[in-house]
Amino acid sequence: MIQIEQNGLQWLEFELLANYPEVTHAIFTRHGGGSHGAFESLNLSNSVGDTLENVEENRQKIIGALDLPLLITAKQCHGINIATVTSSAITEFSECDALMTQSKNLGLMILQADCQAAIFYDPTHHALANVHCGWRGSVQNIYQHTILQMKKEFHTKPKDLIVCISPSLGPENSQFINYKTELPESFWEFQTCPNYFNFWDISEWQLTQAGLLPHHIQIARIDTFANPQDYFSYRRSNSSSKNTGRQATICALA
Repeated sequence: MIQIEQNGLQWLEFELLANYPEVTHAIFTRHGGGSHGAFESLNLSNSVGDTLENVEENRQKIIGALDLPLLITAKQCHGINIATVTSSAITEFSECDALMTQSKNLGLMILQADCQAAIFYDPTHHALANVHCGWRGSVQNIYQHTILQMKKEFHTKPKDLIVCISPSLGPENSQFINYKTELPESFWEFQTCPNYFNFWDISEWQLTQAGLLPHHIQIARIDTFANPQDYFSYRRSNSSSKNTGRQATICALA
């Protein structure tokens, strides 16, 4: 991962996307914002209890850092709905966990605090998607749904896709006590020790099963739970009965 710091903001970029300058992308840490307490400091969600003024200030900072005119967001619901973004007419889509576009200068933003955010790029057809995937999204295989939708809308071929997955919950902290009722049997082989699962490997497996080439996949493999200094974590905060903020993964076509 490539580390960038600018005016207090810190973000990561993927080496796999470095050869595609037409793709602006950033996986922000929690540093450089103006929020306080459990939301310190770059909380980018306006639905977790932070003030709207703080969130707007934080969003404007990242808009400026990435030189984007605006951000397109979604009310994420751990489903498989995918929205095609063609203009800035709608800046927040409801009941949606993936955004995709062929239009330039639209910052697609996925919020997360343990869930994966995955950037899909089709360099042949210049199509881009940003996908929110928690364990429920993995069970429903939102990545496969995204690939099928990109094929339908943009004529994308899986072998052409580049997919990069953000920091997220790691296998040492991904506990599922009731996994036999929550996870399909095909996931059970990814159990690293009793009740703990490697969703990084599950995602890689799902992508290759859908036709992606292994060398077209990059997974950050950074555990949000285990790095409280840099990342918000829903599971970590929930265990101590505190709320938490959300970091963001953003991508756009230049």
